[in-house]
Amino acid sequence: MTDNTNLAEQVIKQGLTDYPTSMELWAYDAIENYKEGQLNQAIYAANKMYSLSPSAQTYYISSHIMDKQPFTFSAFNQTYVFSFHEDQ
Repeated sequence: MTDNTNLAEQVIKQGLTDYPTSMELWAYDAIENYKEGQLNQAIYAANKMYSLSPSAQTYYISSHIMDKQPFTFSAFNQTYVFSFHEDQ
């Protein structure tokens, strides 16, 4: 996870080009779009994530994104809280 949104988006998009069936990359794409207020893209990515790996964790993320609810996500020994922010 990074605060540099442009770099994160580039890395995720390139990763999805190379690994389109990576549940993890779709999760990062969903989260990045969600925190940037791009709800349609976040929902699309969340649905892809869930379809690739249906589980309680992926359901939790996708349902919170669809409902515009804040959620936590743990990666790399860190816990992050994400909230939806409308596009300006």
